[in-house]
Amino acid sequence: MQEIIKQYGIDAVWHFTDELNLSLIKQHGGVYSLREIERRGIKVPIYGGNQQSHELDKQKGLDCYVHLSFAPYHPMCYAATKEGRIPKPVYLRIDPSILLNDGVRFCAEAANKTGAVLLDPKDAESEIDFEALFTFSPIEEKTPAMQKRLHDAEKGEILIPDFIPVDLILAARYV
Repeated sequence: MQEIIKQYGIDAVWHFTDELNLSLIKQHGGVYSLREIERRGIKVPIYGGNQQSHELDKQKGLDCYVHLSFAPYHPMCYAATKEGRIPKPVYLRIDPSILLNDGVRFCAEAANKTGAVLLDPKDAESEIDFEALFTFSPIEEKTPAMQKRLHDAEKGEILIPDFIPVDLILAARYV
């Protein structure tokens, strides 16, 4: 994964949340997985995922991960905002060194989707469309095929075991 970070100039990965959660993240020293949030009894004002996604995560054992994306936008954040579940979305810019931690997994689509496959870092290098994520210019006119590749790649997830410490959160970007 170190080579992918270097090759594509990945300077951050992203986690979306609501502005109301920022003080809680600071208070508890970082971002926790759903399992850790529940185990610690942390009262989260606004979750990014809905009840159905939480149940699917629990059924598939994904509740022990913090979910991130490679792009500073994610279709799930858009849906949560549109549904009114996240009134003030914020993307947390996370140091990409977290990708090198033990136990990190990746998925080329929504991880809790039926049939989704979790990837170790080596497999992620060939299965995730990094070219679409990091080389398609936002200014250039994209062909329908390029648009589809980018849209599909944006659905991918990075799964961080248990916790992201606050010192790896580089900034917050308001949407």
